[in-house]
Amino acid sequence: MDSELFQNLRHLKDFKSLTKNENTYWCYRWPNGKNIEVYDLHTKKTMFTLGHDAHLAQYICDLQNMSNKMIEEVESKYVAV
Repeated sequence: MDSELFQNLRHLKDFKSLTKNENTYWCYRWPNGKNIEVYDLHTKKTMFTLGHDAHLAQYICDLQNMSNKMIEEVESKYVAV
């Protein structure tokens, strides 16, 4: 595996463990019409709030969810069980 890719995946995995987001799926909602909340779909816990930028919220959720899937995929191919 390319060393830069390996380092990037390691940083993603470190972030995942720091935020205690094992096997999570992030979504966003706009419950009060004021701030958008990014939340964990499984626990319904709000991770953080944003202003009114739904595009940014979608982007953040997509990146988080994609990184989780990418980590799982790489580990299934490269990590000995």
